[in-house]
Amino acid sequence: MSYTKAASVTDVPEEQCVAVMLDNSEILLAKIDGSYYAVSNKCPHLGGRLSDGILDAGVITCPKHHAKFDLKTGANMGEAKLAFLKIGVKDLKTYPVKVEGDDIWVDLG
Repeated sequence: MSYTKAASVTDVPEEQCVAVMLDNSEILLAKIDGSYYAVSNKCPHLGGRLSDGILDAGVITCPKHHAKFDLKTGANMGEAKLAFLKIGVKDLKTYPVKVEGDDIWVDLG
């Protein structure tokens, strides 16, 4: 595994998320129940920036079509809501995270 420093623990408050660029990939970092998680910041359905969505109880809602994703697992929590399209369920790409001292590290694999 090859980890890249993503942020400081002070950059990501509890129950909040922050977008960071790592090696040309936009990653969404979140702190939920005291643990840090990293997922793609791009919705797998229409490419919406999830950092512009709403985070509630560890679930992020896409600002474009209201799909919901569990940030701990990347799992899609139901169908996307677009009247003119039937979009299949897709999960978010997740990344391993470790904390060393005050630094958050992400493995982009």
